[in-house]
Amino acid sequence: AAPLHELAGVVQALARQRDALQVGRDAAVAQASQRVARERNRLAALMSELTQSVVVCNLDGRILLYNQRARQQFRALSGAPALADGAELIGLGRSVYTVFDRRLVAHALDTVRQRLQRGLAQPSAQFVTTAGAGLLLRVQLAPVLDTVGGEGGRGDAPQPDAGGTAASAGGPAAPAPLGGFVLMIDNITRSHAQEAAQERLLHTLTEGSRGALANLQAALEMLAHDDLPPALRERFLGVVREEAQALARRLDEASAQVAAVPATRWPLEPMLGSDFVQAALHRIGQVDGLRAGMQAVDEDLWLHLDSFALLGV
Repeated sequence: AAPLHELAGVVQALARQRDALQVGRDAAVAQASQRVARERNRLAALMSELTQSVVVCNLDGRILLYNQRARQQFRALSGAPALADGAELIGLGRSVYTVFDRRLVAHALDTVRQRLQRGLAQPSAQFVTTAGAGLLLRVQLAPVLDTVGGEGGRGDAPQPDAGGTAASAGGPAAPAPLGGFVLMIDNITRSHAQEAAQERLLHTLTEGSRGALANLQAALEMLAHDDLPPALRERFLGVVREEAQALARRLDEASAQVAAVPATRWPLEPMLGSDFVQAALHRIGQVDGLRAGMQAVDEDLWLHLDSFALLGV
């Protein structure tokens, strides 16, 4: 009948439209996948050229991307580098918490969230930690923002232990949620050892010079007497000459050692004083039976500190 023929035509038109939409969707998915693959390859190529170890993780701490330098770094941390070549520590899908303390990373993430809430364009945090084989690592953590509400992982993500994580109601517009983080890792074991050697040198120089300075002072006081016999005067002049020469030699040796070792400093993180106080209040509030408040803090006050160690997270 004519109505059935008309219905069949409508059904066939809908089927053709569905097929066209399916083809268009598949093409869009394929194009998007190619674009993501190109971006990933481009990022991997850029990372491979970096002289710094770089590891990209999701919020669960699962490794999504890393460069060759990071593999070499993790190989140095391995307990059996000849056997596993560091593969037990680094690899796609492996947890970065096999190397870094989960609480330490959580504290850095919390600091980044605070800075995002303050509207900083490029928030980051850094910390220093020890790792296998007695190495000292400085790690800078930068956020990967999930601008499309993507995956990022929530399952066993580290929960921050200090200050200001939750966005305050009625405040500025909430920033994009974190989809992951990037770790940039530096081995500062040698530089820290050099700094310690410099401090020992300074201590040795100051303590070793006390005796010579005391002898010089005593000799000069004796030389100030007009009635000092010539023999004693010559003796005390000899003491002055000997101690002055010894001091000159000691200073020359110290200058040579200092010149051979580049100056380094223990890396501390810049942090607003008000942010640190807020984090401390949050931490104190987690302890049963303790209450704390704060007075006005100068908004222009900046501190250089290890906030993780000071807050005792």
